[in-house]
Amino acid sequence: QDHVVGLAYTAGGGGSSIFCLRGTCIYKLDAETLQLQKQVELNIDGIRCMALSANDKQIALGLIDGTIVLLDDTYSEVERRNAYGLGINALSFSPDGLQIACAVLDGRVHVKNVESGHLNGETYVNMFTNALGFRNDGSTLAIASEAGVDIWNIETGDVKHTDVGLCRLVAFSPDNTRFITAGHGRVQVWDLEVLFRQKKSAIGHTNWVTSVAFSPDGKRIASTSD
Repeated sequence: QDHVVGLAYTAGGGGSSIFCLRGTCIYKLDAETLQLQKQVELNIDGIRCMALSANDKQIALGLIDGTIVLLDDTYSEVERRNAYGLGINALSFSPDGLQIACAVLDGRVHVKNVESGHLNGETYVNMFTNALGFRNDGSTLAIASEAGVDIWNIETGDVKHTDVGLCRLVAFSPDNTRFITAGHGRVQVWDLEVLFRQKKSAIGHTNWVTSVAFSPDGKRIASTSD
């Protein structure tokens, strides 16, 4: 059975939607009713992760062979980039859509310009990276790994580590004051400024949480599990 490997909330002109990638199929759901709006089967093998730009105009897919595939808003392939040689664990677009972060199996985390491919920043996480998430201003990246969460200031290079336990997923709230982490059976909300103090914990899943995202207004969280 295929697992959900990508989940994203969007707030387009037609209302909020949830994009879900399962296997090689992308599902678009109405965020309010969860009714299926669109379903597209992709002819692409080895997909490990997905990222959606904030304006819904670009989708990035990370493949097991190190390739990044860029799709447009019609789900048509625009470009393939392979500069890594190893499998890609996680991808994330910056909120303005100008940068894309990529985590590689060997621990490298790159931030590159989407259009030119220019390297804007690089760091190394000495653990298996599971997920990435930008702050709204694009200056900071959260990196979820087996050892917790690293908060990386891309501009200065500073990295702050917090041990929240094994973390499979991470995302900033729209107002940048909180971030969410997820692991086995639990989704947690943390205060970013006050020593990463835990604010809320939601227990509803009975297995590994596979995807998590804030709604555009920051009032709700969507999550999926095995």
